[in-house]
Amino acid sequence: NPLKRVRRSGGDVPVPKGLKVRRLHKAFLRYHDPNNWPMLREALRRMGRPT
Repeated sequence: NPLKRVRRSGGDVPVPKGLKVRRLHKAFLRYHDPNNWPMLREALRRMGRPT
């Protein structure tokens, strides 16, 4: 919940640790880079999204 304060006793935050997941997250952040388009298209297809 973004309206609540962040505390030490709060819930866990998932951290992507696999190399593929980290690269995919970076590709989504840099979606305007043509080098990332093939990876993003494949990920969107797996999610069932139109490309």
